[in-house]
Amino acid sequence: NNMGMPVLVLGESGSGKSYSIKNFDVDEVGIFAVEKPFLPFKKDFKIAKRAGYKEIGEILKEPKLKTYIIDDSQYLLAFEMFNRAKETGYGKYTELAQHFQQIISTCEGLRDDLNIFFILHSEDIQSDKVNVGYKVSTIGSLIDNQYNPIEVVPMVLYAAIKYDEKGKPSPLISRKKPIKTQNLHIFAPSILLLFPHESGPSSYFGRSAFTC
Repeated sequence: NNMGMPVLVLGESGSGKSYSIKNFDVDEVGIFAVEKPFLPFKKDFKIAKRAGYKEIGEILKEPKLKTYIIDDSQYLLAFEMFNRAKETGYGKYTELAQHFQQIISTCEGLRDDLNIFFILHSEDIQSDKVNVGYKVSTIGSLIDNQYNPIEVVPMVLYAAIKYDEKGKPSPLISRKKPIKTQNLHIFAPSILLLFPHESGPSSYFGRSAFTC
């Protein structure tokens, strides 16, 4: 059975999500830039700029690579919401969620050596003013109340910057859901900069991993 691997990579702005793409070779990854037509570093990646559902869906129907990244993918929801701002009723929120889910479902129907990373901004979940977790930053509660992307994918990674006692940043990443794949090493190039040097992706995944 075909089963591509959709992976959510969550984190606040500046946590290194997009910058970690730099670890790929330019010919091994396809990048969909949904919001910004550029990446936060100089490297000659081939980028589908201002990509929307149509462009992403057409390329994923006949994928020529093993890895694709949808950068700032939460803007797929936001831009459709802007385009439909004059529509009334709650039905459009259901349709917005359906369209985003269709991309994830498309990924799951791909061959099993494909990995598709959805890079998204995160929001804190608070209880009594205490941070108790993280969620995908969407377009508001009308989406959140009926659709949570974290619940429909097999793997979610959270990127953050940890500071030591001297104030020196030490990138890290934490797993927010159980990993359900045997090909974990495939993910290493895309998140290598998110790991502390002393541990690295090998120890995180518990097996050998690619290095740069």
